Amino acid sequence: MLQAIEKAQTFDTDKVVTTLENMKSLETIYGRGRMGGQEVFGINHVIRGPVGISRIMNGKIEFEFFEK
Repeated sequence: MLQAIEKAQTFDTDKVVTTLENMKSLETIYGRGRMGGQEVFGINHVIRGPVGISRIMNGKIEFEFFEK
């Protein structure tokens, strides 16, 4: 939400929502995410973050995030 407010340069809720819906990407705690939901819900209000995968290699746990 903060990223949408900063990009819209206003606290006007209609402008912030429009900005958020049209953002191609945004930063999440897991890395770069993107807006989605149009196909399923008919509106871009779902933040789709990277997919996290964990694996054990050589006795160590490794975490990787993949963007779709």
